[in-house]
Amino acid sequence: EAHLFDLTPEDLREVTIEREKKVKGMGTGKMERVPYFYTKPTKARPEPKPTKNTLNLFAELEKAKQQPLWRVLVALSIRHVGPTAARALATEFGSMQAIREADRERLASVDGVGPTIADSIIEWFAEDWHAEIVDSWAAAGVRMEDSRDESVERTLEGLTVVVTGTLNGYTRDGAKEAIISRGGKASGSVSKKTHFVVAGANAGSKLDKAEALGLRVLDEEGFTALLEGGPEALETGSESTSGESEA
Repeated sequence: EAHLFDLTPEDLREVTIEREKKVKGMGTGKMERVPYFYTKPTKARPEPKPTKNTLNLFAELEKAKQQPLWRVLVALSIRHVGPTAARALATEFGSMQAIREADRERLASVDGVGPTIADSIIEWFAEDWHAEIVDSWAAAGVRMEDSRDESVERTLEGLTVVVTGTLNGYTRDGAKEAIISRGGKASGSVSKKTHFVVAGANAGSKLDKAEALGLRVLDEEGFTALLEGGPEALETGSESTSGESEA
């Protein structure tokens, strides 16, 4: 994995696979070795060239270098570090280097991480070949720092928001990104520490719990208002409280 982003099409020129030889589209029962990433030489085209799929592969590798830090963390396959923990780590530390240098107590103190994930991170980076992966990816241009759009106002700083059910204007990941980019925490569970619950269609048990706890419940219009202007921007018409929301 360490040298994945150092590959060039030329490095794959000699890679071959074994498949049945065909004559005029018919199988012969005989096997032959043919190039996998390059075209097979013919009389008309004796010089092999990278196939379209090969060129697409390298185009996708270039795109992968620009993925946000949390997605890079997920790609490392550190035990227990899924999207939720990765987002929390990226937001809290801001760079891969800061995560690597953090001790167990510091890692575990991050909301959404805890001691089990902290131990996994420390154990993962303790392996020399794991550290080599990160160093090589960084040298190849893979993003290792969290990017923050300074043009997005931090309207949700310090607030925990739970989104449940289906929203028309936001995908699940899109809603999380909208919350996190504005300084909020996108939580997957409802508790007394939750500030707002956004309820879409088929909200289910999370909405029930929010109402039981007396939490502020917003519909999609209220969520948009919250994102744009923070709690002060909420209007009564776009907000519902427990007992008033429509299940």
